[in-house]
Amino acid sequence: MNFPSLNEVESFRKALNSDQGVFGPFMITSDPALVECAGYAGYDFVLLDMEHGPGSFEQLQNLIRAANAAKIMPVVRVPRGSDIFIDRALDVGAGAVLIPQVETTEQAAEAVSAAKFSPMGTRGTCRFTGLRVTEPMEAKRISRPLRTPWS
Repeated sequence: MNFPSLNEVESFRKALNSDQGVFGPFMITSDPALVECAGYAGYDFVLLDMEHGPGSFEQLQNLIRAANAAKIMPVVRVPRGSDIFIDRALDVGAGAVLIPQVETTEQAAEAVSAAKFSPMGTRGTCRFTGLRVTEPMEAKRISRPLRTPWS
């Protein structure tokens, strides 16, 4: 599985926080071809909605592959209520996650923790996270972009 590089994620984060911002469609789809079309249309990102609609996490990895093939940042809106969805989205290659209905600083802190590897967070590693055993864990402590009202 191809993941967005750390440089691509950091470039996306900078653009997201810039005055210009980023532009992309909100997609409720299970069709990778539509995701690929969004990339070739010139959007900066595609928001893949896993909270509503027909999509499943089994299909998500193919949607992310299509986004990577079309050079568009895959952002995943995870279902609310559990940090396991944040883990799963990042494990299959999401460049960023959008967490719905975060209303308190405690909820925001829990979401950030779920996106970061230990000891900075609670995210566990697995064979799908893109880590190679030769790489020090320190190099992978950069979390995916997470935008909250408090950041």
